[in-house]
Amino acid sequence: MAQWGMPRMQPADRRALARMAARQVLANGVTADRLTLRMVAEQAQMPLASLTYVYGAVGDLLDDLHVEFMAAGAAKQANIGAGGLHKELLKLFRDYLKFLHADRSNLEILRWQVLLVLRGELVVPEGLSMAPLLIQIKERSGERWRLSVDDLSTLAQEMISGMHIQFFVRGATEAALEAWWQDARMVVDALVRLAEPGPRPANYRRMRLPAELGKPGR
Repeated sequence: MAQWGMPRMQPADRRALARMAARQVLANGVTADRLTLRMVAEQAQMPLASLTYVYGAVGDLLDDLHVEFMAAGAAKQANIGAGGLHKELLKLFRDYLKFLHADRSNLEILRWQVLLVLRGELVVPEGLSMAPLLIQIKERSGERWRLSVDDLSTLAQEMISGMHIQFFVRGATEAALEAWWQDARMVVDALVRLAEPGPRPANYRRMRLPAELGKPGR
């Protein structure tokens, strides 16, 4: 931790320290809508003026935490394999749940994100579409689905949005996480019933995949 009177830190290092301190404050039970720069400065043991030099408002700090949260969550999606729709979606949700559970501040950042969406202050980016993940699952597994990827993506995103709203209502607690996992399992079952995955075509091994999707089973 930085101490009072220590040599001046570079702005990037000061921002990183502030984000770490903010996470600690959120993990200790302070909600994002009640977080203040003074709390963060005290946790980081830096003068408030030094913090406001790099973060003029607490909203700017929360925005950076949200970007970090989204990037870390996206990284968890990179290991989608060839196990088929049911297996891979369950794995995706399970890994995301572990990611949330690993850091109490992640729960509060997610709750804050849902709050902003409900207020109309945050539009969910197009990049959060489930389509790229579904394409990867379909290509790597070779399954044939009754629904198109676009239709299945739309349904999945609507169901997941509902899960997030329920999470917000329940609060960022262990009980909410358990309920979220039960909701996730029901969503996966519903999506699989709608998609009706079929076996891979007989000539699947001769199909060529787009280079960016990698190889089946990788």
